[in-house]
Amino acid sequence: MSDLRQCSGNPTESTITVIRKHRRVLVAITIAAAQFCQGCSGPSQPTAESLGGTWSGTITLATVTSGDCYEQTMRESIGLPAEFYPIVISQTGNMISMTLSSQAYSQRCNYSGQIVNGSFSASAQSCTGFTLFCPAGTIARDFRFVAGSFSGRVTGNRAMATLVETWRLVDTRTGVVIGDFGESSNLDMTRR
Repeated sequence: MSDLRQCSGNPTESTITVIRKHRRVLVAITIAAAQFCQGCSGPSQPTAESLGGTWSGTITLATVTSGDCYEQTMRESIGLPAEFYPIVISQTGNMISMTLSSQAYSQRCNYSGQIVNGSFSASAQSCTGFTLFCPAGTIARDFRFVAGSFSGRVTGNRAMATLVETWRLVDTRTGVVIGDFGESSNLDMTRR
């Protein structure tokens, strides 16, 4: 640096050499810092991969618990994939929401939750109940919503999810609670 302070008027060859050395060091330090701190713009935040869009695919019943008069019929469906009605998932930041519908039972469940680093989870906020006749006769049960969850992982335009729902079964003739019916299903989803 003392060479730089001596500079008055036209720089000497030794002053130019010192400036070039300092510039090379400064450039080397700047490049090293940029490589070391690639993307350093403050504290890192979890990234939310996109789950928003319309999804289709297959749903496969995995488990059934306490199915009352439906249990045997439901157990026969375990492991059999079926196409599901398209799911539209809305996403704002890492918050997600969706409505799952069943055309067969006119059932609708509204879910909301979040996605962080490709993993998502949502809880049912409300579900419309439905009535279904037992397979062997004229007895019917009201299905009243208890709880529901939707969780999984997304990678690009493919997602794998698990849907778990619990419904309270009520005898339509007497209003007596029969018990809770639970089911879990696996979804293999592709974004359209």
